[in-house]
Amino acid sequence: MCEFYPMLLLPTHRSYMDFLLTSYVCYQFNLPLPVIAAGLDFLGLQFLSRLLRNSGAFFIRRSFGEDKLYWAVFTEYVQSQLLGGEAPLEFFLEGTRSRTAKSLNPKLGLLQTSLELYFTGQVPDITIVPIAISYDRTLEETLYAYELLGIPKPKESTSGLIKARSLLNDNFGSVYFNIIDPISVKEFCGNAVDRSLHSLEPRHRHVLFKTEVEMCSDLAGHVIRSHQRHMVLSPFPLVCLVLGQHLVEDYNGMMLDSIVLEIRWLSELIEHGGGHIVTEGNVSFNDAVKSSLSQHATLVTLQERGRLEVVRHELDESDFSHPNLRLLTRTIQEAAIHMRLYHYGNQALQLLVHFSMVALAIRSSQRKEVSIEELQNQYDTLRKLIQREFVFQRRRGVMDLQEAVGVMEVMGLLSHNDCNVLVVDSSLRKMDLLSSLLLPFLAGYRDAVS
Repeated sequence: MCEFYPMLLLPTHRSYMDFLLTSYVCYQFNLPLPVIAAGLDFLGLQFLSRLLRNSGAFFIRRSFGEDKLYWAVFTEYVQSQLLGGEAPLEFFLEGTRSRTAKSLNPKLGLLQTSLELYFTGQVPDITIVPIAISYDRTLEETLYAYELLGIPKPKESTSGLIKARSLLNDNFGSVYFNIIDPISVKEFCGNAVDRSLHSLEPRHRHVLFKTEVEMCSDLAGHVIRSHQRHMVLSPFPLVCLVLGQHLVEDYNGMMLDSIVLEIRWLSELIEHGGGHIVTEGNVSFNDAVKSSLSQHATLVTLQERGRLEVVRHELDESDFSHPNLRLLTRTIQEAAIHMRLYHYGNQALQLLVHFSMVALAIRSSQRKEVSIEELQNQYDTLRKLIQREFVFQRRRGVMDLQEAVGVMEVMGLLSHNDCNVLVVDSSLRKMDLLSSLLLPFLAGYRDAVS
């Protein structure tokens, strides 16, 4: 006999399109449409908010603060939806769209509210289904660049939605929708959670114990890691990653052949680490790169002699005028190019961050060989420095380092014994590129405190 438990659908959140994609896929496969938790912002879009509500959405505040009544009503509503068992609950663990295209540190409010049903023994289990959604080209790429420069996000409105419909005439490539193996909360928690403790508490008290809060945090980190490891990317994010590093030294672009040489081994490193770089059909890697470039002609162009150059647009200052904005038009124009490059490059960087930390920890010692203990210390230091930029799972520092070193050894970048890790002579240039990927973040921290 099959048993059915409450189900949580947890997609990544990179675009407005994420809201309806899961419902569309469920509809196409004759599955129950999910109940979707959406922000109050969407109530400003009269047509879209009605469409979302008819698709099963409900609207909540971004922050509840100390409003206990709102918390109580919200908790009761969410748990009633789950206990009814008629439809899965869908929400975005990251809380909001990621403007940088990196995974955001998870927000635990909705997850804790949902898992409280399991912790208090009201349901025998809860099934969590992570979903990784990625785009060849993000619909809001330019909007995100402006927001990161301090230009306020336009208020959602129906008129703005109508004006933006012309964007749909562009070629945005493919959308990759990857449903990841479900996670049983009961199996994930194992014996670490003692649910019987709640029998000593009044049922109306919505209080989780420390071990349960930590378990929610661990589970959220596990879901984010699953998102990253099942992300499907075109070669273009790797192009942007390499091109962005090169533009710091030479703003005249870079030869495509040189870029292909760099991103070929980077793509192999990502594949060994669990990610996936897609090349459609039986085309060569070089042709796959060119195909991905054609979808981003507004950002980079391939010149006749094989040089890849960024595209500069003349900006209308009225498009981003704001009384508190103190940036020159030229500054915004130049910075927006880098922001858009980083938006795509970050998609690949978050899959390479552990390898980059290993490379930077070794190369910063200015020696080709370091002890495993020294490497672990340097790796842990870097992990603490950039923990606001990248999502790291708790208590996995040693395992993450071991996995990264193991993959880099398979790739021929490193060799190691029981005591030391050694850089292979032929991989010095590759290690330098890997170590340079995190330098902009560290330089930003240095400038912020100087």
